[in-house]
Amino acid sequence: MKSFKYQTVLLRLLALIFTIGVNGQSFTKSKKHRIPVGNTTTIEVISSYTNLEFEQTEGNEIVIEAVMQIDGLSQKEAEKYFKKWKVVADHKNDKVVLSSLLNDATNTNWQRHSYYEGYFLDETQLTAISDEIGTHKNAKSTGEQKNASNTQNTGKFDQEAYINEGDAYLLKWQKENNEKIGRRWFNKTREERIAMLKGVKAAKSDLPSKGSKSSKEERSDIAHRIQQEARSGKNRLPSANVRPLKKRTVIKKTLKIGVPKKLGLSINMKHGKLVLHNQISDIRAELKHALLEAETISGSKTRIKGIFSNFEIGHWQAGKLDVAFSGFALIKRADQLSVTSNSSVVSVDAVTKSIDASGNFKMLNIEASSSITYAKIDVVDSKKVWVKLPDAPYNLYYRGTDSRLIHPEKYSLKTGRNRSEKILENAPLKNKERYVDIKALASVMQIYDIPWEDLKIKNLEDL
Repeated sequence: MKSFKYQTVLLRLLALIFTIGVNGQSFTKSKKHRIPVGNTTTIEVISSYTNLEFEQTEGNEIVIEAVMQIDGLSQKEAEKYFKKWKVVADHKNDKVVLSSLLNDATNTNWQRHSYYEGYFLDETQLTAISDEIGTHKNAKSTGEQKNASNTQNTGKFDQEAYINEGDAYLLKWQKENNEKIGRRWFNKTREERIAMLKGVKAAKSDLPSKGSKSSKEERSDIAHRIQQEARSGKNRLPSANVRPLKKRTVIKKTLKIGVPKKLGLSINMKHGKLVLHNQISDIRAELKHALLEAETISGSKTRIKGIFSNFEIGHWQAGKLDVAFSGFALIKRADQLSVTSNSSVVSVDAVTKSIDASGNFKMLNIEASSSITYAKIDVVDSKKVWVKLPDAPYNLYYRGTDSRLIHPEKYSLKTGRNRSEKILENAPLKNKERYVDIKALASVMQIYDIPWEDLKIKNLEDL
């Protein structure tokens, strides 16, 4: 029987667990709450600057544990701050809406302004960014932004200026060229900036020339390199969610939520880390400036959208993934995956059944297993695309316009209706039980069916 009882639960986070570090400046406080639910209940979680951890459980109740870790405040200040954090659960009919709030003007200001593109900032950096945002808005309102994108997007990166000026130069370059610079270049000391540039030069010197028979960057290193970046502290979101600029206080808020398996789960998250333990089914999530770590994601109704967000997923069983400006989306194994990208890095180590990949990719890496049914790939303006063909009979279709394809010697490209169109067709299977269908526009791609280390060409940048 459906429950139409309206219940509003305000979890005022009183300290049930309260520990003090040796220096008297570290505190951990937590509060648990349980919400009985029915078989048809759905839960929506709305959070900002709060880490989330989900685990599917047996039973008929949602278990919420709110944990706050505080470093750098006195006991009195920590107690006062903790009381300002409210977790609100609105339970109406068959829906529970859970939200994390900090209803204090000062604290809200910390949250809004001390965090930018995944980094906590000094006051000088904050001022520079605020000025840049203000200039950007004014340019947009007067039409100057459009002109700037048409005339200034050819600027070269001045390494000396970056070494001497740091973040100020990065912000200036972004503004003048209307283009983003990776987060890993920000918040570096002068010595770190020099080391970063040396690393780039070393990487370039290691790249193979056309036709070279060996390379320091082996095939497995493509995914490995991204994984290393994903796991490095420089590219991860910081563990802290809130930090006042002057005191250098670090405050980490985490909601640990146990959700019954039968419940529908929806998440709207900005700035934080999302962890999905065990197997989560039919999840719907919208993420901004977040990091998602998941063991197993399943369910054909799964829909995950991420903007400026990164992903580390062990096993993707089914569903759709939509990423925009993602530094990395790493999937070890995908059974049935539909992925759409806008200027993102996507790597799938093994596709066992099917994959639909479309959009603009900064980099795309797909390895098709012998058990695959089909792979549909449609890329636009993607200059680094690698596709490992299945180790089993398959039909292959390729149609590229203004694109470059590197392929096994046993295949040959034909010119289409115009000289800019190239076509490849090889269909030994009459029933199309296994096929790879590729469309490319203004892209560079390599398809291969031999070990990576045996390839003559591995670098696609100069093609």
